[in-house]
Amino acid sequence: MLKTRLGLPANVVAAVMYLVALFGNGYLAPLVLAGYILLFEDLNFVRRAAVKSMAILLAVSVVSFVVYLIPNFVETIQHMLWIFDESFDTSVLDNICRFMMDLVYLAEKAVLVLLAVMALFRKSIDIKPLNNLADK
Repeated sequence: MLKTRLGLPANVVAAVMYLVALFGNGYLAPLVLAGYILLFEDLNFVRRAAVKSMAILLAVSVVSFVVYLIPNFVETIQHMLWIFDESFDTSVLDNICRFMMDLVYLAEKAVLVLLAVMALFRKSIDIKPLNNLADK
């Protein structure tokens, strides 16, 4: 069984990385743990877990940023139309955007739980670009 420098099994550290990304409130805890792993651990399995978990968090942040730009853009157009006494209802668009983000957050949670469980059994989902980045 492969052990990390902390003396913990590699599969446990990888699973903890995914769980910290899942339950961490924000980016501080996952970033600190991923930083430690990338700086001090040599095991590729653990390094890949750190890169994958941070990439998932970053991807969800980018998607949420883009999705939440849509209602803001429409609201800006609506404010410009108020100059001409015109308006339209944006509640449907807001609900669609909220539903899309709920699906994205649910997918994020499901993927992180799946990866944590798979890490406990020393298995993983291969994501080639992330694996290549972690190997560097």
